[in-house]
Amino acid sequence: MALRFRKSIKLAPGIRMNVGGSGVSWSVGPRGAKLNFSSRGTTATASAFGFSSSQRLSGHAPSSQREEIAALRSQLKTLEVASLELDAERKNFEVAALGRVHETMPDPRIPREYAPVPFSIDKPTPPPPLPLLAPSIKHKLFKSARAQLDAENTQREADNASALQRWRMETLAPWEAQLAEHEAKEKAAGDLLTSGVRRSPEEMERALEWALAELSWPRETTVSFSIADGGRRVLLDVDLPEVEDMPREVFSVAKRDRELVTKPMSDSKVRDLYRRHIHSVGLRLVGEVFATLPVCDEAVISGYSQRPNPKTGQVEDQYLLSARVSRDAWMRLNFDALADVDPVEAYEMFELRREMSKTGVFRPIDPLQ
Repeated sequence: MALRFRKSIKLAPGIRMNVGGSGVSWSVGPRGAKLNFSSRGTTATASAFGFSSSQRLSGHAPSSQREEIAALRSQLKTLEVASLELDAERKNFEVAALGRVHETMPDPRIPREYAPVPFSIDKPTPPPPLPLLAPSIKHKLFKSARAQLDAENTQREADNASALQRWRMETLAPWEAQLAEHEAKEKAAGDLLTSGVRRSPEEMERALEWALAELSWPRETTVSFSIADGGRRVLLDVDLPEVEDMPREVFSVAKRDRELVTKPMSDSKVRDLYRRHIHSVGLRLVGEVFATLPVCDEAVISGYSQRPNPKTGQVEDQYLLSARVSRDAWMRLNFDALADVDPVEAYEMFELRREMSKTGVFRPIDPLQ
């Protein structure tokens, strides 16, 4: 049988020489961006965010070790820059996503369905029984030995039955009770979302509470609401984040230095991001109302922020926008292309109170009643 030999030698940070039965190969680069060179050719491997990709860069080796290292370093630089550009793109996407919260709101034309949450506790397993003793030659030859064996096995069977009974009472029964309680809650939640939203304002309120609790906001956002006119109207008050909470940097890559760099965002772009964000949040909330409550015909949404009063210097709640949205007006949105909906301009379809300058500066308003 042929024996295979392989050894990896670290020559310098990021550079290894691999010696094996098939010859010598080189691995160059940090974790996440490596190049491997052997007689079979050059292969680049990059990994980021849980994904890995390999690509063959050449089919044969350079003629000398110096050319080999130079080629590897050049290709490694390309990989490092590509990885940094991916990271910068991800960070910039997260910033831009603040103004696109509405793009994930539900389509009110599609009835909401409740997805039951699976029971997270595995069914317990019973204790392993004591094994019964097998008879040997002496148990066949001597009655006393056989009687002793039978008595021992009888006792083991009794012990097994007793242990199984205790397990059923102390372990299995509580698990079954938890399972039944979980299934009852899930059934009630499904009934609430499909039927309760048409029965009573109390059930509508619980259903809307569930829908809003499921939302995850990119910035801290507090919502309170009330249901009026038997569920035909919903009034929402939104404690919006402050403009100071908005990101103020964009990301790019310095290719020469192979570094991720940040640039300050201009004040006008910060204000534009803020106005898009708070309008997008409002649309997202109205979307939850009309998708969750099929009997609701109108939603009134008002958003406020904490700002210092220029007269007193005291920080107080100041409303920035308020809109009355009918279901008929809401259905004018194209729910198949929400990425094309400008959240700021969308409010102009509704009865609106908003004093906003062209540069995105808000003045306090009195909200709609």
